[in-house]
Amino acid sequence: MKSLLDEGEILLSELVPKAVQLLSDVTKFADFARAIVHMVYEDTNLYAWQWLTAEGIRYEQRKEMEIHSALDDDTMGVRAFTALKNMLLELGYTGVFVFVDEFESVARLSPKNEQATLNSLRHLMDQNSSGLSMMFGCAPEVWQDIMSEYHAFSERIGREVSLRPMTEDHLEELVDSYLDLASDKSVSVSDVFEEDSLQLILQSSQGNVRQALSICSYTVDDAAKRGRENIDTEIIQEIVS
Repeated sequence: MKSLLDEGEILLSELVPKAVQLLSDVTKFADFARAIVHMVYEDTNLYAWQWLTAEGIRYEQRKEMEIHSALDDDTMGVRAFTALKNMLLELGYTGVFVFVDEFESVARLSPKNEQATLNSLRHLMDQNSSGLSMMFGCAPEVWQDIMSEYHAFSERIGREVSLRPMTEDHLEELVDSYLDLASDKSVSVSDVFEEDSLQLILQSSQGNVRQALSICSYTVDDAAKRGRENIDTEIIQEIVS
């Protein structure tokens, strides 16, 4: 198709209306289809991208692309997301997977905004009962509060998995994998961390991966500044205290 366009056998102006119609049939959202197609035009691709990402554009810019609606509320946002999912499924993708990390942030919202956020997510899941998988990473205490207080949202969660703290074997394997990435030579955990040092890191981090890696990073930097070849409990104790 690109070669036909480059050689002038087909004009883009002839192809675009048909493309918009075909994409509209798939997405069930004509404005979304027009925005996607306008991504090929140098004059309007920025406007199309801004509309698709809900940044908001002026009426004149929308009129230039023959887009009549604005993505300015939750309902239109869900409609656009569903259109995107339908387009990806038509292209042969298995589905859309959405990962939402640090979901406990909703607890910092006002009760009204928290309720609105959870309702929007519920609406998104209801409109996409197939082809969409959502995974939330959340602190246990906040998750329990959400599950107990917002039943309409909790009823749509298919499975819960509690992440357990690392064991010393897990930590050793984790550190070993990072050493493999950082060193050109074969280096084992015992070559860098002396006996009982990993156990102290595990206790200080309470088995949390991010905190354990942070402690390891600080201790390696500190040991390097001191010119030490190994990391002992003394260095770690100074870092965590």
